Order: sequence, then structure tokens, then C-alpha cells
Amino acid sequence: MRSKMLALSLTGLLAGATSQAGASLLVYEGFDYDSLATTTVNGTTGGTGWGGAWGITGGGPTVSAAYSSTSLVNPAFPSIGGSLAVDHNTFGATRSFDLTNADIADAVNLSLDGSLYFSFVYRPSTTTSSNIQFTGLSDPVFARFFSNNIAATAGSGTFSSAGGGAFTPGSSYFVIGKFTKSAAGNDVLSLNVLGESDPIGPESFIVSSAGAALSGSLTGITVLQGDPANNNGTPAFFDEFRLGTTYESVTADAVIPEPGSIALLACGFALVAARRRRG
Repeated sequence: MRSKMLALSLTGLLAGATSQAGASLLVYEGFDYDSLATTTVNGTTGGTGWGGAWGITGGGPTVSAAYSSTSLVNPAFPSIGGSLAVDHNTFGATRSFDLTNADIADAVNLSLDGSLYFSFVYRPSTTTSSNIQFTGLSDPVFARFFSNNIAATAGSGTFSSAGGGAFTPGSSYFVIGKFTKSAAGNDVLSLNVLGESDPIGPESFIVSSAGAALSGSLTGITVLQGDPANNNGTPAFFDEFRLGTTYESVTADAVIPEPGSIALLACGFALVAARRRRG
């Protein structure tokens, strides 16, 4: 009886720990639309933590928010579903966060002290720049990729950049970002980029924007391909977007089962062990 109670107690602790870890992930989009007969994500509503469907800022949907049935393969995450493809430097894919969710609203409020993390997988088809912009502020806030560096912009001044090696067309990169939010007015955006063979290590960043006094909230994202040729058949691909309040929430390996699955699995082992001891 004592062994059974111990096993069940450990199961409860494991379930509680995994539930807390999962709770810090607030927004997710994996473009897992493999069962849909579609060539665009325009109007789709997959993922969690969003306030509406994907839309476009202009142009044809298959250019601004095209759907690729192939996921971006990176060691950070498994290949599931599809990905977003954008091939225009003015028209892009856009979507808003669910700001009716109090946890999300607080997390994206740059007037509050704290940290906000995000990550995604990125694959260029050309050396032309591409970027993910965060919407909602009068000041520009975005992560931009050039052929041989990555830039972090958060504020009306010039962006900060660092050489991170060439971004090879056809390769997938895991991008990790962090907003250091300051109520006193020194908000900073930091970025890191990992290649296909780079392990996910402790929190670190290769470039940070200069501190700026940003007010308001990040309301969503817009994804653009900075190709001046506009729809020349070399789109930028994006996949596995995550937004959370901890580094672990946006970098945890997606191969790990969901918290509920872990708890059920642990419970099964505990019950089996208890029955064996009782027998």
C-alpha cells in the first residue's frame, strides 16, 4: 500500500511539473494543415493562442500566405504538417494574438517588466532578406535576415546586427528571440540563430537591439519576404512559431509528449509497479 501511494504521489508531482512547464507556452502555430486541400494559409485557424485566422496584407493569397505541404526539417522539431511560404516584400501573411486571454495580454504588454520569448524555424530560398514583424506598435519591431547576418530592430532608430555566417538557401535555421520588457523604458530585442547541426543550449543571443522606450502591446505578427523582384518563385519558409514566457517554453523539443500524455504514461507505470509489488 505504501509503495502504491508513493508511486501515485510521484505521478501527481510529475503531472503538476509538466503542466506548469506547458502553461508558459502561450501561442503556437505549426502549420499542421496536411489534411487540408489548400495552397494558402489565408483563412486558416490552426494552432493555439490566436485571436483569428491568418490573413494577408495584400496581393494574391498563394503569394502572400502560400501553404507548403512540407514541414521545415530541423533537429529542434519533428516534421509534421506543412509550413508557410511568402514571396513578396510588401504583401505578407499576418495574424493577431488572442488578447482576450489575460496571460497573453500581460505577456505582450511592453509596459510591464518581464521577459517574452519566441522561436520559429526559417528556411530561405534566396539570399534576399526576409523578416517577421511584430505588429501593434508605432515603432518597428522585427527580426530580419540578410544573406550573412541577422538584425534585431526594436525602436525607431537603426537596427543592430551581427554577422552570423551565411544563411544557405535550402537549409533550415532555428531562431530564438527574447523581449526584455522594462516598465522604465529600456526594452530590448535579442536574437539567436542555430543551424541544422547546432544543439539547443542554455539561453544565449548573438545580437541585441539598442534599448528603446516602447509603449503598448505586441498584437500579432506579419511575415514578409524581402525580395524586390516580388514573387519570383523563391519564397521564404517559416514553421513552428512559438511565443511564451520562458526560454524553455519555446525551445523544448516537440518530440516530447504533451504534458497530459506524460502524466498518463507515468500513471500507467506507477500502477503496473504497484500491482507487481502487491503480487
